[in-house]
Amino acid sequence: MSYLEALAPLLAPVPTRPCILLGDLNQRIPRVSQPERAYSALFHAMTPEFAVATAGVKDATGRAAIDHPAHTSNPTAEVIGKLPGEDPKGLKLSDHFGLVLDIYRTDQSSGAC
Repeated sequence: MSYLEALAPLLAPVPTRPCILLGDLNQRIPRVSQPERAYSALFHAMTPEFAVATAGVKDATGRAAIDHPAHTSNPTAEVIGKLPGEDPKGLKLSDHFGLVLDIYRTDQSSGAC
């Protein structure tokens, strides 16, 4: 919770320029079973200008993503692949699955996050 509460003032000025926020947010989006307080704090911090590119993304077993990129309206991000949390022999590499995204600008405006 402390992290999410500290994130809000850092992101407040961001919507004036293109920005991508990447993180191991440990939150299913949309909310499934995580505490309402944590879910609300995340979206309070991100402000409405941020879109979560991986909202609703699930792996082949139906597990929802908990690592998410969020971005302002420019750039745009699209999920183009998923990486399993285990190797081909079934060795567990992570308790998360990986995401591959295509992130691109939709215009040529200047500025960076």
